[in-house]
Amino acid sequence: MTPRALWIVLGTSFLLKLGLLATARDLTNFADERQFIAAALTIAADGAPGYTNPVWDEAHYPPVYPYLLGGLCKLFELHFGLIARILQVVASTVTAWLVYVLAERLFDRRTALWSAGVWAFLPAATCYTHLFLSETLFGVLATAVPLLLLAPDGRLSSRRALAAGLVAGLAALTRSIFFLQAPLVALWLLAGPREGKRLRMAGTFLAGLVLVIAPWSIGNTLRYGRFLLIDTGAGNVLHLNWNMIDPWNQDIGLIGRHQRDRDAAKAAGIERRRRYVPEDPTDIVERNQGEIRLALDWLADHPGLFVRHTVIRAAEFLNPTSMLVHRLRRGDYGQTPRFVEEALVGAVIASTLFLLGFGLVGMVLRTDDHKSALVALLFLSAFAAAALLMSITRYRFPTLPLLVPYAVDLARNLRSLPPLRSCPIRWTLAGIVLILLVWISVLYLPYNYPHSA
Repeated sequence: MTPRALWIVLGTSFLLKLGLLATARDLTNFADERQFIAAALTIAADGAPGYTNPVWDEAHYPPVYPYLLGGLCKLFELHFGLIARILQVVASTVTAWLVYVLAERLFDRRTALWSAGVWAFLPAATCYTHLFLSETLFGVLATAVPLLLLAPDGRLSSRRALAAGLVAGLAALTRSIFFLQAPLVALWLLAGPREGKRLRMAGTFLAGLVLVIAPWSIGNTLRYGRFLLIDTGAGNVLHLNWNMIDPWNQDIGLIGRHQRDRDAAKAAGIERRRRYVPEDPTDIVERNQGEIRLALDWLADHPGLFVRHTVIRAAEFLNPTSMLVHRLRRGDYGQTPRFVEEALVGAVIASTLFLLGFGLVGMVLRTDDHKSALVALLFLSAFAAAALLMSITRYRFPTLPLLVPYAVDLARNLRSLPPLRSCPIRWTLAGIVLILLVWISVLYLPYNYPHSA
């Protein structure tokens, strides 16, 4: 039975986030938000998404979030933005419940209750309910996948494996990077404790994934006359990240250094490659494939820079900031009193450092069985993808629910940690993680305080 305290936490969080929607009424939209809004308007009008960038069409983004917004726009017209934000408040509240269940499966009910509270009142989670971005929805789906696979009694059924595959398919059609994580989940199933069911569970999970993705992939292939799995965003991402002196990053304070980087690149004789232009400018699949080829060529010409970029992207994935800091510093929430702004920035930094520090150390020390290995695998694969491809805190946000149970468990059990001599390798890894996080924080904390520079 779900404890009454959980309902109080979820209800209070839900009402608080609903009330804070008023502060987002005039919030400025930028970058991908504008594209998603443009897609919603054209879906409502014509049935297919269109974007302000003339070389993009309906396959530029994965389809779930644009079509969700488009459906809301069709139904609610001018009020679709408010309805979308309300739905994102619901999704954020559902994620808090999923975090509770995940923590209960991994640890115990008290840890689960505290974990739900951490996510329910996390400042960054509130911020993302205001933004027309897919991260809140993707977080729900990405957290639901391991929950479906971690059965309460430890006995995974074909029905649960199929449901997990279906949800994984929806996650991949929301953020296509999850498609690359799905084979790792299948490998985890193949390494399961019940030998007679391993292959069947892995196959059932992958079948659910394919059932969801295949109709969209077939539609893409028929539309463009060549195979396109989900979207054409990969070329754009690699062009922005593998094709310059330093990786591109939207987080607060980090864009300002790119002019210096461009000057340094010219001094070193390194030129950023121009965008690929196909013979047929409307052939977005060829454009996508051409930009991927250019990015691979650049990598082959500058392998040392690629390694350097990967280290930078890994650090930026773990840097203690958030999109909320970006919004506050830009004045998107209006003229916020200075002490309120600094208090909010401090809360964002403190909560982020808590989740990253305690969560990663807890994951290192407590990943000691098959079920915790799945959660660690999903987080670490998302981290690796960000380090190799593109890293901004927005992409980190949907992985944070996986860290919350470990962070809370470590905080609650600091006095009962295993002694160093019993697991020296784990403690060594935990020490390395802490040193890296301290180093990254020293480098990146100043970007949260541009006025003091």
